[in-house]
Amino acid sequence: MNLAQPGNQNPNQPQSAPTFLHRFARGLGRISLALACIGILVFLAILGYSYRLTAETKAAVDVAASAQVQLPAPATTLSDLQKAIEAAVDASIKRDELLLDKLLLVVGLYSTILSVLALATVFASRQDAKEQLVSVNARADALASTVQQQLAAIQAKALKDVEALKTQVRAEFPIISQLQSRVLNLILKLEAKYPEEQNWNRSLPNSWKIEERQQDILIDEMQILTVSVVVLDDANLHKLYLVLARSYLERFRTGPLTDGDAARAYLYASRAIECNRSSAEAYRMRGVIALSRFDTTSAERRKSDEFRDLLEHAKQDFIQCKTIEPLNAGAYYNLALIGLYEGDLDQAIRLSEELLAAKQDVSRKAKEKYFPDVYLNLACFIADKSKSATDPAMQRAMQNRIVDICTEGRDYLMAEVRSSRAMDNFKESLKRELGAKGDFDGLPTPTRAALEALL
Repeated sequence: MNLAQPGNQNPNQPQSAPTFLHRFARGLGRISLALACIGILVFLAILGYSYRLTAETKAAVDVAASAQVQLPAPATTLSDLQKAIEAAVDASIKRDELLLDKLLLVVGLYSTILSVLALATVFASRQDAKEQLVSVNARADALASTVQQQLAAIQAKALKDVEALKTQVRAEFPIISQLQSRVLNLILKLEAKYPEEQNWNRSLPNSWKIEERQQDILIDEMQILTVSVVVLDDANLHKLYLVLARSYLERFRTGPLTDGDAARAYLYASRAIECNRSSAEAYRMRGVIALSRFDTTSAERRKSDEFRDLLEHAKQDFIQCKTIEPLNAGAYYNLALIGLYEGDLDQAIRLSEELLAAKQDVSRKAKEKYFPDVYLNLACFIADKSKSATDPAMQRAMQNRIVDICTEGRDYLMAEVRSSRAMDNFKESLKRELGAKGDFDGLPTPTRAALEALL
């Protein structure tokens, strides 16, 4: 169906007959124009006639004056003649003035008539323009309504045709529907196999178990990628890329820490972002992958431009995650770690305190996953800061605060979160920090004893 384009006119479409006001205004306009043309001619004639009268009066006065000079007479006769001439001249001037007054009156009346006719023409034209505008608006509204109805009909028909095509495809190619269902089931299995809340503090299995799990990741990936691009939409591809990113992140963390595994995890997370630009989880996952790669390299390589850029990319991903989801616990947690890597302990402490201050608005799942480490990391940040403090009183205050934070964390996890897994993670992290290479290793004996009592 071809729809008329805006601005195009159909030459065969009948035009509406002019209204009475339109005809009246057009007639008045023509009359006014004709009278104006006649008025110009009359005005020119009056000007010519006035000029002629003035010339004749002046000539009569000149003749009378010369006659007075050429015909000498007695004083009384000359005086009477002069008076008679002056009287005749005055009468002639008054007659001319009266005639000019009448002519000017005629011109004024004529101008008034023209003004009235012009005003009537303008008023009638204005009313006619209003009627025409209302008519045009009505026709435009009717055309817009017709176009909307036609577009709605086209859209409904297109949707109906698409659904019919889908039904036909499923009927004629049942293997496509089966593939889609199978791929979706594989995604669910992968999500269960590589959960989001991985605990990297747990002890790793033996080398055979690690190798077996890594090969299992490759098999799952090959199975699902063979048909995923064909049968999945963006929403399901987003879920698939996220779970594959998690699987390769686990392969990277539990394997030989190869750049290939980290790079593939990073690329899968980037593809998840391409499928959904408003996904906070996709930005968080990509930031975690970049931060994990930075965390596992040597201290010397961290100083290189390559790894400084990697840390900056991770930081920007977490900031974007926090922009999309302002109370994303993972973004706060990892931004605090980046503050530690950048040597800004005050920022790391501030971010951890901000997250704990808003804990009532954080989901229970996020608390279970992050809060054991958030409490311990905050205590570790303060422990690192206390090592550079020169005032003994300030050091003691920081040490007491470390104990208070860890105690508050244990009590909150027990009373509010009520998760055995969260408590186990908290205790494992606390044991690690109390160890020989932990952040609590250099604390005074009373402080360490108070922390060990929390276990």
